[in-house]
Amino acid sequence: AVVCPAFLKRNWRAEVKKHTTLNPFILGEKHNPCDVDSADIFILNYEQIHKWKDFLMTKGIDCVIGDELHYVKNIQTKRTLNMFSLIQGLAPANFIGLTGTPIRSHVTDFYTLLKMCDMGYPKHLKNVENFNFFSFAKTFSNPYVMDLGKVRITKYRGLRQVDRLRALIK
Repeated sequence: AVVCPAFLKRNWRAEVKKHTTLNPFILGEKHNPCDVDSADIFILNYEQIHKWKDFLMTKGIDCVIGDELHYVKNIQTKRTLNMFSLIQGLAPANFIGLTGTPIRSHVTDFYTLLKMCDMGYPKHLKNVENFNFFSFAKTFSNPYVMDLGKVRITKYRGLRQVDRLRALIK
């Protein structure tokens, strides 16, 4: 299955047809060149995951590709939570996350992407399992504390322990 932004679904279908012998099927599209039963690969956008998850779970999918994965970098959004749910439900043998811009401003943006990629590994190979968001932020970023009256806010900026982070993502 390929999960991508809506504007890329037809591009994925065209590229699959151009470079493989697989039959791609865009979920939710009325005019597909192949029948859903003869489809080898299903394409949907991030906002459709909740609608098609149960259907996909009946298809024995062994590989999920997340294109433009930075769309699901915020662990608090429905889009990201739905993607986590899809990966957990399908338990694919392979997960491929694609993005050209995984870290736009903060190393903490990388946490969700690493966590998502780590989900498919056997327990003894997991790299990110021992981190929650805050321990990841404290380990690989510099805390910046702001006092706003009675409220204290900690933000995380910059990057530290670069070698350890590199080892984590290998």
